[in-house]
Formats: sequence, C-alpha cells, structure tokens
Amino acid sequence: MEPRGTVVLRMCILVAAILMELFLITAPSPAAALPPVSRADMDKALECGLSAGLEKLKNGPPEAQDLYHAIQATLTGRNLAENRRLLRRAAAEFGLDVLPLGACFRPIFFPDQAGAGPSPAAPSNLTVQPDPNNPSVMLLSWSDNSTDETGFPVSSGGDYRRAPSHPGTGTVSYKWTGLQPNSRTCFRVRADNGDTFSDWEPSGSPKCATTSTAGAR
Repeated sequence: MEPRGTVVLRMCILVAAILMELFLITAPSPAAALPPVSRADMDKALECGLSAGLEKLKNGPPEAQDLYHAIQATLTGRNLAENRRLLRRAAAEFGLDVLPLGACFRPIFFPDQAGAGPSPAAPSNLTVQPDPNNPSVMLLSWSDNSTDETGFPVSSGGDYRRAPSHPGTGTVSYKWTGLQPNSRTCFRVRADNGDTFSDWEPSGSPKCATTSTAGAR
C-alpha cells in the first residue's frame, strides 16, 4: 500500500493535468496578427491625416512636432490605446479636431475598430466665389451625392475645416471665414462617414478664387 503522501501527490498531479487540458480546450486562440501596412497605405493615411489637421502639429512648435512623431509611431506599431490617448492630447493642447483623423487611420491601421463599410459617395460640382459683401469670406457650394455622410472635410491647402452633414442629397453651401481681403485661396472638399473618406472634389487641381477688396460693397 502506497504512503498517504504519495497518493495525495498523485491526485494533485492528476487534477493539474485535467485542469491544464480543460484550459487548452477552452482558452481563446490568439488573435491573428494583422498583415503589415504597405508603404502605399501608410502614405495614403498620412496624407489624409496631414490634410485633416496633423499638418498643424508637423509644422508647429517643437512640442507639437514631437507629438506628431509620437502619433506616427502609434500607427506603425498599431497601438490603438496610445493612438487615442495622443489624439486626445492633441485636441486638448492644440485644438485639433480628431474625428477626421480617426476616419483616416482606423480603416488602415485598426480595421477591427472600424465599421469597414464602403466609402461615401464623393461630392461634385464644387464652386468657390468671393462674398461681395465681406472681403474675409469665401462662399463655397457643392453637390452632396451621399446619404450617409457625417460631415464634409474642407481643405484650403494650409487649413482644414469641417462642414456639417447634409440630410439626403442636394446642394450644400458653406462659408469659409477669416481670410485676408484680395487674397487667393484654393479649396477641395470630400465626404466622410465616420469610418473613411470619399475622394476629393475636385480630384485634380483645387478650385480657387480671390476674396473681394476691403471696403467693397
């Protein structure tokens, strides 16, 4: 007859083996590694991010540039939590509108967090005209061809703003304010649906116009 201590030890080993087998059966399999991001997709996301406001960090003071490079690193490493933290910091410290940045980054770097739906239909027929009654305002309009956009990113090349969504389709009007009198500015617009962007309108060279002269009425 085996000593009591030996019997207890055998029972412990058996229980441990059973528990380990159950763990191996029920434990979730590790998530499949995401494929590496291509150079083309990286460039596309960063170009989108720069036009969506990151240019403000890239060309800003040293602390803004450091934050820009840190955000870049979160994309390369696909660190979603750190990416969100740094974007919140960019919003708090530099007034960045981070919603369009999410639409730039999520589909490429964090596809599990993106809706992965189709891009919204691109706007068309962008027109740009000076406000004859206000030399600091440019009047923009375009045709909304999408029914699911959440807004319209508008770019002047050096600045970026967001026009609100438009119910259904139809013509959208938008005032770009804060310009200098008798100054030439060029614009592009596109739609976003919270996950991704449409193509720019126009797809080629932007539409340009010159503001009215100060004092003109």
